[in-house]
Amino acid sequence: RGLSVCFRGHSGPNQKMIDSIFKILGAGIQLLSDKERTKYQDTYLRLKKEWNDEIDQPDNYRSQLALDRIERELRDLGDSFAYSVTGANPSNKP
Repeated sequence: RGLSVCFRGHSGPNQKMIDSIFKILGAGIQLLSDKERTKYQDTYLRLKKEWNDEIDQPDNYRSQLALDRIERELRDLGDSFAYSVTGANPSNKP
């Protein structure tokens, strides 16, 4: 299954930023070889589903703790992806 990007109209600046990160990371993962892609695809798809499921909850049922965890895992996935592409450790920022 491909990493097609389909996002609903989430509101709020943080939600839009996370949606953009999902889009960029999904596009980048598609450019990898099949072997490399499989390392990231399952985690990416799981996080995207969890994000959409949580963000689609009514505000009073939405868990900020769950959203924070998803954001943290997405950041870690993005760092790992960037390292695999560039060979530069993203935690060694100037």
